[in-house]
Amino acid sequence: MGTPEGKWKTIGLEEAQDLRAAFNWTINQKSIGPGDIAILGFFMGAGAALLAAAQDKRISVIISDSCWANFSDIMRIRWSWRSFLRSISNLLLQILLGKMKAIDPIEIVGNVSARIFFIHGRKDATVPWGDSVRLYEASRNLGNQLQVVDDVLHVEAYRTHPKEYIDRVVSFLGKS
Repeated sequence: MGTPEGKWKTIGLEEAQDLRAAFNWTINQKSIGPGDIAILGFFMGAGAALLAAAQDKRISVIISDSCWANFSDIMRIRWSWRSFLRSISNLLLQILLGKMKAIDPIEIVGNVSARIFFIHGRKDATVPWGDSVRLYEASRNLGNQLQVVDDVLHVEAYRTHPKEYIDRVVSFLGKS
């Protein structure tokens, strides 16, 4: 994501644009309305979904699995020095372009009108599960839900408990 060639990631900025383009393409198809679409994002995809929904109020439902709250926290705490050094150049570019806040979902989630189902594994060593709690608490839609799954690693809730995951997502989708 981020470029058609997939050579680099923009920590959600370009990915959100890609997501909005896919959303627009989908609603331009016959008999598909914006309210018929739910967006499921894992980690960076969840951040991109939140950013896209903050920018496009037609996005009405998001399933956010293992999203971070502040990207700088993830870089500082969780990444190896090599990964950190590789990513710092992109982060500095975003700061110079004035887009740093756009990659911190905690700064935009309050502007998202979509219903959001936050899912996170309590054993996530990449993004602390408390990040999803913070995002849930900062969101303003009373229809939002939070599910912290006790025995799950980063983005592994579906893989670890597929039936329960599907049941909870379907239940959330069924609530208007």
